[in-house]
Amino acid sequence: MTYILGRMTNGFAGLAWSMLPAFALAFTCFPLAALAQDAIPSPYGAPEHQWATPPSGPPWGSSAGIERGPHGEIWAIDRCGANSCDGSDHAPIVQLDLAPGKAMKGIGAGLFVFPHGLHVDRHGNIWVTDGAVSKDGSKGLQVVKLSPDGKVLMRLGTAGQRGDDESHFQSPSDVITAPNGDIFVTDGHAPIQPFIPAGLNMRVMKFDSSGKFVTQWGKAGKGAGEFNNPHALALDGKGRLYVADRANNRIQIFTQDGKLITEWKQFGRPSGFYITGDRLYAIDADSTEAIHPGWKKGVWIGSISSAKAEAFVPDDQAGEGVVVAPDGSRATRHHPVSQTISFKGEAVMSDSRRNFLLKSFSATSAAWLAANWPAEVAAAEKAQAMGAFTYFTREQAGEVDAMAAQIYPTTDTPGAREAQVIYFIDTALVTFAQDKQDIYAKGLAELSSHTNGRPLATLSADQQIQVLTAIEKTPFFRTVRDHTIMGMFASPQHGGNYKKAGWTQIGYDDSLNFRAPFGAYDKAEGTW
Repeated sequence: MTYILGRMTNGFAGLAWSMLPAFALAFTCFPLAALAQDAIPSPYGAPEHQWATPPSGPPWGSSAGIERGPHGEIWAIDRCGANSCDGSDHAPIVQLDLAPGKAMKGIGAGLFVFPHGLHVDRHGNIWVTDGAVSKDGSKGLQVVKLSPDGKVLMRLGTAGQRGDDESHFQSPSDVITAPNGDIFVTDGHAPIQPFIPAGLNMRVMKFDSSGKFVTQWGKAGKGAGEFNNPHALALDGKGRLYVADRANNRIQIFTQDGKLITEWKQFGRPSGFYITGDRLYAIDADSTEAIHPGWKKGVWIGSISSAKAEAFVPDDQAGEGVVVAPDGSRATRHHPVSQTISFKGEAVMSDSRRNFLLKSFSATSAAWLAANWPAEVAAAEKAQAMGAFTYFTREQAGEVDAMAAQIYPTTDTPGAREAQVIYFIDTALVTFAQDKQDIYAKGLAELSSHTNGRPLATLSADQQIQVLTAIEKTPFFRTVRDHTIMGMFASPQHGGNYKKAGWTQIGYDDSLNFRAPFGAYDKAEGTW
């Protein structure tokens, strides 16, 4: 059996199940050629999404962690039905019953803010990395060791305090223990607003079995032994430490004292690992033509001894964790594209891309868009005047741009700022959305009352989030939100979606584009 926790088109993660044929994997190896992904057959069937349910009921929250324990037990992270556990009473660490896909139990309620990395040691204890700080500053940025019943056995790091010394973490992404009890932690996740800031250093830290700091290595960069979003860890049978150097599109392999042995680039852009015997499973959650040209999302399976990929499982919904169940099946765990584009309710894996985009708007705006796009947006088909605005003053543009950047934030993929959504909104307000000018004028005038007279763009990310939370039910915020999503996914000729930043994130190939509201998004359905 294969069970998959999948990245959903609506932003939430869901668990999926798929049948595996019972025959050995034996395929021609194409370890270095990205195009070989199409040549390597996959023995895996299609996933059944939303297979499992967390203890608190659906939906399954965002996560990056799924692991197998010493007795074959499977644990997974449910980020409290959302993308954060701050203030939630849900238990985010879930043990799963494989047969019916039901949660057996949940532990860790009230302990975590942004549970991310997961590890089950040889004694069955569960280790969790917490990558963010709670709003009250009392929790987060720690590595927590739990018993299977949820008792806290150890904490590494200082709660709620970010740092890069021996007793602090910046944003711990994963943890693993060696057979002798030594502890390894990857620290320095890529920015995820509002949880993880930009500019963090990147490193691997080593502690002894008692939690005493031993050593650390690495820094931010792309050279040998340097990291850009060190995201996952694994140990092979020889005790070598594998680091998923995700944004550098490689695996770096070290001794347990930090000496670099080699790097591998033949297993995609790795987000998570699972090693059993000579078998390496590496899941690629991010590869697109924009981010990693020529490569696709999915799971690479190969031989450690030969350093060769022998199978590739394509999955355009691939996520950040992978594990093999006791019966030889594969399980994966996924995260959302962006917390701010998460939606409540059941997963909609079968939805078309058109429906995904429509669900990004309010119902009224979605209906308007579907009805008016062909005629109205045509009025906006003029080139972007980069650096100049038609409707906004420079100061107003800065405020709206700051809002858009929080609504669709930059993570390790482009956000509203990189897509230059502000130019789409500026063009819209003098063409097809002229009726929204009063909403913007009033909203911008009232914004200063929530910022103590300071420009929103000058506030910290946390302060901006507080302001936007205060106004999120106003017509102004809702309109900016709708226009931001429109600007991310509209044709670039309308302004926004600069260099097709939005399209690449949803895997949209515009080579078959036609004059429908969202291009050829529904080519799989065959009809609008």
